Amino acid sequence: MTAFEVLVIILSVFLAIFLILGIAVLVKLLKVFRKMDEFADKANTFADDFSGNMADMIKKSFAPSAIVSGIIRSVRKSRKRKRGQ
Repeated sequence: MTAFEVLVIILSVFLAIFLILGIAVLVKLLKVFRKMDEFADKANTFADDFSGNMADMIKKSFAPSAIVSGIIRSVRKSRKRKRGQ
């Protein structure tokens, strides 16, 4: 065996090792990206549900108080007008 043949065998072995390692790393990265995509979808769903629930809660809690505060303001204005006359 010549030095050239030994060099070809060594390089072939290293190429095979790095090819197998590269494929394994690629598979792991794809799994990680898939998990990240699932996590992003869950976070997006949670944010949509949370914002929808918050909007409903704000509508339910602040709408009556706004009506009441408007009524109180109008009563106060009418009292000031009556006192001023």
